[in-house]
Formats: sequence, structure tokens, C-alpha cells
Amino acid sequence: MSESFISPDYSSSAGSSFQFLGAKFQSSPGAFNANVAGAFSPQQSVLSYANVKELYYSTGGLQLGRKKFDWSLLDDHWHLGFVQPQFRWDPLVPESQGLTGIFWTIGNDDQTHPMGLRLFVSDLYLPDQGASYQLQNGSFQSVNPWFQQMPTQIQFDASGKVVNHLNWDVQIPDTSKVVLRPSAMAQYFYGHEHKDLYAAASVGYKPSNQLLMAVNSGTLPTPQTDVTIVPEVYNHTVGAIDIRQSFQSWYLGMSALVENPASPESLPSNLNYRVYNSRQMYSPTVGIKTSGLEISVSYLDIEGQSDFVSGPQSQVLAPYLPQQIGFGSAVQLEASYVFGRRFLPGLKLSSTYLQGAQDDFALWNSSARYKISRQWSVDGSVLLVRAAASSATASLFQQFQNNDMTTMGVNYAF
Repeated sequence: MSESFISPDYSSSAGSSFQFLGAKFQSSPGAFNANVAGAFSPQQSVLSYANVKELYYSTGGLQLGRKKFDWSLLDDHWHLGFVQPQFRWDPLVPESQGLTGIFWTIGNDDQTHPMGLRLFVSDLYLPDQGASYQLQNGSFQSVNPWFQQMPTQIQFDASGKVVNHLNWDVQIPDTSKVVLRPSAMAQYFYGHEHKDLYAAASVGYKPSNQLLMAVNSGTLPTPQTDVTIVPEVYNHTVGAIDIRQSFQSWYLGMSALVENPASPESLPSNLNYRVYNSRQMYSPTVGIKTSGLEISVSYLDIEGQSDFVSGPQSQVLAPYLPQQIGFGSAVQLEASYVFGRRFLPGLKLSSTYLQGAQDDFALWNSSARYKISRQWSVDGSVLLVRAAASSATASLFQQFQNNDMTTMGVNYAF
């Protein structure tokens, strides 16, 4: 696979084109199940990754391991990552990963109208998987285009006379204190998501999939200041409701998601961190689905109080502390078409366009895959992103607005 950044404003010390060698394994349903992928970049090893979406053992209604479920259609459709963790190697196109623990589904055996209760418990916490980075001599290296670069200088006062040179460091937390965290989820469901009536209600209490990034910069501005990033884990309560009705060639649905973060554990007074408030999210969806063609339109409404930053240098560091959601309310249009046997058999086209509803930001992602034979296929994609400087709710798109790119790849299936 080849990945090339095409924006005229794109800048990276590692160049604008990268090559990857990758592999993916997805097992057939059975006792042991796996969906894992990975890629290696000969040019820049920091761009290499491994993505374990699912890896579990199943027997009857019991599963043990890492598995994806439809806990919240809104969370998965908009890639928010409140319920299930996200693979954010490319934060503009994240992928859902499964929770890790014990799953138990209690329900009837009716294949047409299934109904039941799904439970999840775990003492193992695996957060979002983000982009890798390199830190040398107190500075983050601009090697990975998908890693948020941190500044080496910050203006500490309004007059602009005091500017520090910052030496960054990342405090690696005790692994056992991070991953050994209890969590629990429960869901009542009825029906199939893509057939007739589907309804589900979920609730859970678990660690947030996004770490709280606190920054230690309590010292006064000096010609050179050491700044340490301190990752912290915080819990939150999530609740979701999904209702969807599918007809012969079209469907409509309504989803809601509520997230209530708990206050982080007692943090030292010299730390600067973003304090997240409760949010309520709603998303209606309508779509059509015919032979080979599917088109859907959905809207995301985000309500709740704005976040704020606490700490001695909160106003200065606020732009560099990650936000819980990288964009605000938006409209999303999705379309895909699979060609039939008579014309270009094996070709699939898909496109997603996301537009801010209140702020000026947009993301367009289109891809094509052509299956040459049973083993061989080729694919390509185009990703374009835009965000106005005045957009108050598009921090993710503003951060990567110069990362327009194209990808091309050749695949062989064994």
C-alpha cells in the first residue's frame, strides 16, 4: 500500500509519501475467532501498527476475549469511542475495536425476532490506540503525520514579551494501574439491526477509552522549562437507546447516547487538564437500500455544557489539550454501490461526506475496490479535510486540515 499527502500546505520532515507492507487475518465464525491486521513501513517504523479488532473464544452465549457488539449504533456510526475503544492510527478515519472481558448473552432461539439480555464484565482496560510518536531532546519529531505535534515555544503572557523554550517529556504510568480497571455493561435488545424492527437499550460504567492528558507546567516561565505529559484514567457512565425500522428498500432510525464523566481522582495542583462535562447526543438516520446501492443521511446533535481547563497555566495550554469530541454537530451523507455481473463485476465504490451543521468544517472520504480474481484485488481512496479557523467545534479537523491524501494498494487473499 502507498499513502501520499497531496495538500500544498502539507509539511513533514519524513516526506509526503509512505509505503506499507500489511497483512490481515479474519477467521470464519467458530470457537476461536480473530479479526486482526497490521502494517509495516520500511521508511518510518513509527508509522507501523497492529490492530486487534477482535480476538475471542465463543461457546454458546458466552464469549471470552476482545469482541465487538452493537452497544450503541450512534457511537459506532459517528466513531466517537464512548462505549467501544477506537483504533485511531488515522484519527480522521477511526475504526471500532471490541471491549475485552467476559460477554454473556441470554435470549430466545427465535431467528426472526431475537430478544434477550447481554452482559459484559471485565477487570481489563485497553484504551484507544492512537498514532505512535518520537520524542528526541525534549521535542516531538514531525515524523508521523497523524500525531498531534506539541509546540516548542508558548507565549505565557498577554504582552508577548515572555516566550519559553519547552522541553517535553511523557510520564509512562504504571501499566497495572492503567489496565487493571473494572468495567461493566448491560444491554436489552430486540430484533435484527437490518431487518424489520430493531430496538436496544444499553447502560454501563467503565473507564473512558480516551485517557485524560494532564500537563505539568506549574513552574514560572524561564528561558527553558521542562513540561511533562501525565496520562490519567477516569471513569464515566454511558447510556444508549437505538430504534430502527427496516422496510423492503428503505429504513429509518433514531439513536441517543448520554455520557456522564466522573471527576478524575485527586490530581496535583500543578497539573493542567481539561475537565469534561456531561453530554447528550442524538442522531436520526434515513436510508435507501436497493440492489447494489445504499444511500443514507444522518444528523448528529451534541448538547451539553462546554468543557473547561483547570490548572495554573490553563489558558495558555488549553489549545494543546485533547478534547473529548473532535468535532461538533454535523450532517453525514454515505453512499456505496456494488456493480453487478454485466458491467465491471467485482467493483465497489463508496463515499462519505461529513459537513459541520453549525461550524464550517468538512470531511470527504471516497474509496474504490476492484476484485480482479478470487485472490487478487486493487483499491484506492481519497481523503480531503477542511476546517475554518473560526470553527469553535472542529479541533480535530483544524489539527489535520493539511493532511489531504490518496492511497493505493494491491491485495492478495490466501
